[in-house]
Amino acid sequence: MPYDLDIVKYQFPIVEEFIRLLAYHRAVKEALDGHQVSSYFWGRISDSFLKVAASEWCKVFGAESNNTHWKKLPVDESEKDSFRNKVLTITNLKQEDWQKYWEEMRNFRDKLVAHLEPEKMPRTPDFKTALVAAYTYCRWVRTLFPGQSSPCLKALYNGSFREAKNDIKWL
Repeated sequence: MPYDLDIVKYQFPIVEEFIRLLAYHRAVKEALDGHQVSSYFWGRISDSFLKVAASEWCKVFGAESNNTHWKKLPVDESEKDSFRNKVLTITNLKQEDWQKYWEEMRNFRDKLVAHLEPEKMPRTPDFKTALVAAYTYCRWVRTLFPGQSSPCLKALYNGSFREAKNDIKWL
């Protein structure tokens, strides 16, 4: 079955950037919570990492109309179903629960990050599910393109987290 490898060249770096930014956010937040750093500046840095991470995630997992949405990759409906089922299984969510989570992520991005709607301020979603979806995307793409090399996204997350923690301790 033919797949458009070109779209992966756009999607994969977006997913990698989401993972990096989420790791940076969590490292800075951990430092703030542990009082290694404390300032308005570091709080805004942490928030900014998270907001941009949400925006990146939504480029691949948000609106299906996005040119870089994951559904633009497979030409076969059964592959889309396969990926969707993998995400549901690994996150231990039912379709309706995933839909609610997806809406929560989109609302966070739409109503706080991209457009400010003070009367509809969303709560910050738990990004664990978003991270699992990103990891699942990576594994799925590797099955579609077995000859392509790509970094392990868990290693990217761990390396980015360590990088941020090391940079913070030099402050």
